[in-house]
Amino acid sequence: MNNIGRLLGVDHGLARIGLALSDPMQVVARPFSILAHTNQRADLRAIARVASENDVAKIVIGLPTDTLGGLSKQALIVIHWARKLRNALSIPIVFWDESYSTIVADEIARANKKRRLRSTDDIAAAAMLQEYLNSLEGNTHETGRPLEAFASLK
Repeated sequence: MNNIGRLLGVDHGLARIGLALSDPMQVVARPFSILAHTNQRADLRAIARVASENDVAKIVIGLPTDTLGGLSKQALIVIHWARKLRNALSIPIVFWDESYSTIVADEIARANKKRRLRSTDDIAAAAMLQEYLNSLEGNTHETGRPLEAFASLK
């Protein structure tokens, strides 16, 4: 597996989209920015711009799952949105379970004494992306779920 090139972590929400970037060696994720949702076309253009300006090799999108690890209603929304993002870019997209990223983001914000002074969507994206990066260590295969794995969902 080629572990060279920045990864873009995306925490897709209805009001905001949190973004995080990895370093080029795919070791460390850091919060990057928060996009306030305006409309889908503008959101996709903004993400495409971030990907282009930062030489992103792959996009990792947080997939909200239910308590049993299955696809939630929000997960289906995210998958359909990711298909539109894929049509706007020629960058591979994989999903990673984001179940605990918001909890981790809140803990990080509290530890840094930022207690909800601002949204933590970018921190949640970084927590999810870091978990994905950690899963790559020592693996020679993709550990996420490629967008293509959901081709049968309508």
